[in-house]
Amino acid sequence: MSTQPPDKSMCLQMVYETIDEMNETLADEDKIVKSPQTQLFGCSGTFDSIGIVTFIVMLEQNIAARYGYVITLADEKALSRQRSPFLSVESLAEYLAEKLND
Repeated sequence: MSTQPPDKSMCLQMVYETIDEMNETLADEDKIVKSPQTQLFGCSGTFDSIGIVTFIVMLEQNIAARYGYVITLADEKALSRQRSPFLSVESLAEYLAEKLND
């Protein structure tokens, strides 16, 4: 773990690493596009409710294993927001940076 808190760019990389891991298990036509604009959840999202929970848990585990940060992303703070931080790759990376810099 670095001594400097992760910025949005590093958090985006953390999300991309989890996308890579998830893509290893998916058929080519189901692979998740690595882009800040990729919709993860919601009307046009990649995941259903079970899928987004699985992805968030994988992300939390990867962050703990690779970077040494133990966090919970799906907490009251996230769930009480007017706009979900889980809608897109970009919003998730922004929320992750916020959580890791609290």
